[in-house]
Amino acid sequence: MAPMMLRCPHCNAPLTRVDEKDPTECPYCHALIAPQPSAAPSVRNAAPVMMPLLMVVGGLVAAGMLAGFFMFRSAPPPPPPVVMNAPPAAPPPRPTPEPAPVAPSPFKEVLRFGEEGTNPGQLESPSHLAVASDGSIVIAETGTGRLQRFGADGVYQAGLVMPPDKLTKQNGIFGLATDATGKVYVNRVGDILIYDAATFAAVRTIAGDYPARYYHGGLAVDGTGNVYSLTDRMGDVDLVVTSPVGKVVSRRRVSATGVAVDGLGKVFLLHRDGLEVQDTKGAVLSKVGGVHGTSLAFDGKGHVYVATGSTVEVLSPEGTKVISLPVHASKVALDRAGRLYALERSSVGVYEVTIP
Repeated sequence: MAPMMLRCPHCNAPLTRVDEKDPTECPYCHALIAPQPSAAPSVRNAAPVMMPLLMVVGGLVAAGMLAGFFMFRSAPPPPPPVVMNAPPAAPPPRPTPEPAPVAPSPFKEVLRFGEEGTNPGQLESPSHLAVASDGSIVIAETGTGRLQRFGADGVYQAGLVMPPDKLTKQNGIFGLATDATGKVYVNRVGDILIYDAATFAAVRTIAGDYPARYYHGGLAVDGTGNVYSLTDRMGDVDLVVTSPVGKVVSRRRVSATGVAVDGLGKVFLLHRDGLEVQDTKGAVLSKVGGVHGTSLAFDGKGHVYVATGSTVEVLSPEGTKVISLPVHASKVALDRAGRLYALERSSVGVYEVTIP
């Protein structure tokens, strides 16, 4: 074992001890020094040993950091991350819009009757129709001179074939009307024949006087029983007003193919290219152009119905179009409830109309 350097605790002289187990005598003061365990090396003594070790470790760490730095600088940059193109997300379904409310139809068919043919209840080239005061419907055929009556439900009730006139031996029909007392007026060639609507019994005749007064056109009856009819004298058309007893009340030149009259005496004249409204004395109240009609009727509420063959035009008396109904009618009539009766080829359509 190597000798350990000590100092005497009495005289501070340097001592050399070989064995920690035996006492040591100080050569200077001859004091015996008891054995003491060896002390751990002091920090000061350990420093010379630790410092080189720390320097070595620090150098290694620095060298590693420097090497890592240069390796990082010299290494190629990492490739960019691969981005997978995901399929685009489907847009959320659009909410189904609520359907827009459907406007109610301005007209509704409530009844249809009639078919082509010559048997009772069938129609052979019908040309006119009118609604009687009891709700029955009368239809005339201009080619056969036949009248037929149908109930308000469209069921056939009775028929009549009129005799030919004395002048031409024909039985063509050019006008048809009813009044509030239950009579039917038929403008046959030259004459006006009046029948009871319920029985078809003859009531009387308003005879024509050829060529001065030849009934050959439209026909209407007002609330007092006056008859408004169109006459033809060698192409000149007159509107002749006849009293209930057959006396001529007035006569004036017009250019019309159809006529209707309301309870106040206003006269509606249908021209080939328009509509004209006159008062009881013939003064023109209004005119409507561009209406090519074949028949007209009015509801007493300020609405005039004009059949054009492809539509039924509803007008105001001033000529403003109120509504156009897609009804292919050649003749029209209205009952007291305002229902529209339309003659459509060989059948009759009955409609409830709502005027906006």
